[in-house]
Amino acid sequence: MKIRKTRSICPTCLKEIPADIINHNDKIYIEKKCKNHGKFKAIHYFDNPLVYESMHNIIKDSETGNPDGMVIDITLNCNMGCPFCFAKTDRRTMDEPSIDTILSKIKGFKGSSIYLCGGEPTTREDLEEIISKIKEKGKNIVLFTNGLKLADKEYLKRLRERGLDLVILSFSSFDRHQSRKIYGKDIITDKLSAIKNITEMNIPLYLMAIVKKKTIEKQINEMIDFLKRNKTSVRVLNFQVLWYPDGKGTENEVTTHKILQYLTSNYGLTVDDFIQSTIFSHRFFEILRKTTGYGGRRSPRCEIRCYTWINNGEIIPISKIINISELNKKLTKINNQMSRQKRGKLWILMKNFPVIFLLTEFIKNQKLRLFIIGKIPFLFFDMINNRALAFSQTRGLLSIMLGNYHTIENVDLDFIKTCTLYASDNDMHEESFCMREIKRTCKEVK
Repeated sequence: MKIRKTRSICPTCLKEIPADIINHNDKIYIEKKCKNHGKFKAIHYFDNPLVYESMHNIIKDSETGNPDGMVIDITLNCNMGCPFCFAKTDRRTMDEPSIDTILSKIKGFKGSSIYLCGGEPTTREDLEEIISKIKEKGKNIVLFTNGLKLADKEYLKRLRERGLDLVILSFSSFDRHQSRKIYGKDIITDKLSAIKNITEMNIPLYLMAIVKKKTIEKQINEMIDFLKRNKTSVRVLNFQVLWYPDGKGTENEVTTHKILQYLTSNYGLTVDDFIQSTIFSHRFFEILRKTTGYGGRRSPRCEIRCYTWINNGEIIPISKIINISELNKKLTKINNQMSRQKRGKLWILMKNFPVIFLLTEFIKNQKLRLFIIGKIPFLFFDMINNRALAFSQTRGLLSIMLGNYHTIENVDLDFIKTCTLYASDNDMHEESFCMREIKRTCKEVK
């Protein structure tokens, strides 16, 4: 059954072509046809029909452009060489951009955050200076890293002093045997040391775990159990499926739906918890952005999340702390009014702020009282500084995210256009990060 029309890319010639979204046997597919190269069909990025429809409706078609984040590749060098890495740095050549070139790429960028990527950014000897210079421009600094060099506490301390705001650490397994098999050494110890150092310095941490089909239960259980047992600065736990931009080699891998299915079957979470948290995140940060005039959009159609509170070894979804669906209705009303009016955003917020609702929830819900009493000083600091959860310094908050990137096989331009993470190429052209990787990878293959 056809659900709606969209646009996609021909896997052969890379030209934009029409496509249809299909629901077949309760799974979402994308079908497309190129006049020169025929028909193509692939499972959609979000193959769960409920999730697909929800994400399409949460983020409106008009919500495009003005992304909050920009990725800057600062090196192709790496100190690991993961066989599943999408970057394939061994196949590419690139002159490392100078600091002046990096600064010219972010000039005029209105978003709040710059993501330093590679390769492995910590292989740059001038990384401290790069961070310092970008920080002078008033941007948040995010570091994509394998974390090996962050096991050196003094090195991490210098990065922190120069302005590092957030670390995104790739960490997919606690299996030391597998580590030695793949990399020839045990990297788990260094990664755990990095997490310890990051936590001690109170740097917000984002863990990115690539989930494999054969080890889905083991990986998810180990990651969540680790966070339940240890007080860390982890704010986001992102379970991702294996990504190759050209779509090759991922046909038999786990899907986002399978990960969601496992989480909802084993951790007391529901699909609606993820949907409502995603609505809350979008509405809340859009209201903040419109009120303060700072930063860009933070909510694409490609991410679904569940906000949770880790308390006494228990993961509690936000829906058990507050009536999140009712709160979302009130936030939606505020956001819609702000979208219709060009001025008076603060007045709209003050006039419609749900004081009575929040007081009622506070009185009748013990979990909310415990949560607010322990967290409100930190949450207030985050709010006035327009900090997303990933940058929050509040311990015990965890966003479980299911994020992925499009491939040339299943790219849905109706989703891509809402991207909030752009990348700049050598010609200073900016576009969605995954679209840049799709085009770059597929051209290299051809």
